[in-house]
Amino acid sequence: MTEPHDVTVSLRSAEPEDAAALQAFWRQEVAPCDLITGDDATLTMSLPRLADQLAAIAVAPNNLLLLAWAPEQELIGYLRLAASSETAIAQVAELGLIVAADYRHQGLGRALMATALDWAEQEAPLHRIQLEVQQRNQAARRLYQTFGFQEEGHLVESYRAVSGQWLDTILMARIL
Repeated sequence: MTEPHDVTVSLRSAEPEDAAALQAFWRQEVAPCDLITGDDATLTMSLPRLADQLAAIAVAPNNLLLLAWAPEQELIGYLRLAASSETAIAQVAELGLIVAADYRHQGLGRALMATALDWAEQEAPLHRIQLEVQQRNQAARRLYQTFGFQEEGHLVESYRAVSGQWLDTILMARIL
């Protein structure tokens, strides 16, 4: 485990100007991480297109991209609530969370979750938040359970690790 960082962290919604920092964070933290699924499109997307996507997220009433910043504008974590614009499923958001490796197990994931769930309960037209987490990621599962997420399913061999090993994932959700 890394040494705790004694820094002041600020949380805020993503803005189009964050495109380069988000892409760099994705390249450094998300792409090599074997605990989450990644979207290679973020790595290869042009910065203007990514900025357009961030602008669209910012105005969507059922979507949130919350960023965690350390001093000197270092992006150290994010939480994404992604919901469709289709009427039948617009009230259901998928949650994705990642904290930079050097900042894990220090409360940042908890702060991101608390802020995002406050937003979801008070401002967003959401009814349900769901996620998939690898069965082996006990720390994340405990975090989600702390915030009222319930296990709803066990997906056998649903994720392939970098090593080639097939891993199980757990479907979790919370009704707001």
